[in-house]
Formats: sequence, structure tokens, C-alpha cells
Amino acid sequence: MFEHAAAKLLWDLDQVKTFDLRDQDVETALSAAKPGARLILALGEGSDSQKLAALLTANGYGRSILTLIENLGQGDEQLRSQMAEFFMLADVGRNAICAVSVVAVPQGAPTSNTTPGPWG
Repeated sequence: MFEHAAAKLLWDLDQVKTFDLRDQDVETALSAAKPGARLILALGEGSDSQKLAALLTANGYGRSILTLIENLGQGDEQLRSQMAEFFMLADVGRNAICAVSVVAVPQGAPTSNTTPGPWG
């Protein structure tokens, strides 16, 4: 699964941190969030992507790009991307994959004044 997702994104899996949120808390992924890092997460619940976007934003990584891969390898596969601080995808299916390109918000840069979604 992680290998297939990395290949889909043209990412070298050796340079990606992977997390399986089906048996871990979303917060565990935050430990690998550093500028330039790439993360691939197997989501347990669709709301995990919203929680991750909120955590990234609250910790200075709101400019990170989250790419959701739903139904990986199937005929109805779908990829959708949004910036963490503006993340509004609420209809994410169970067991989706979330790929993250971690980007820090530069010091002094303006940030969103809105709460990113209905969970926060």
C-alpha cells in the first residue's frame, strides 16, 4: 500500500516516513513533520485527514500540502489535494491514503484567520 502510493506520487519510498493510523493516533505523525519531509499515512477514519490538517496548521505547518488517495489501485481511484490551513475535504472515505509534503509557514507570514473545518 505505501509502496503503491509512493509510486503514484513519484516519491522515493526510502525518503518517506510512513504511518498506519488504523492502529496509531494522528498525533504520532506530527513527530516526523519537519520542513521538506514527506509523509504517507494510511487513514483509519476519513476524519483523520481533517485532524491531521488541523494539527499541522496549529504547529506551524499550515502550508503543507495534503494529497488524499482514495480507492488506491481501483477503477474509481481519486486524488485530491489541499493546503493544510485551508483543508475542507470532509467526505473522505475510510481507509484512504494521505500523502503530506510538509511546508512550514515562514516567520511573520500571514496565516488563515479561519478555523480549518468543522472539527476545530
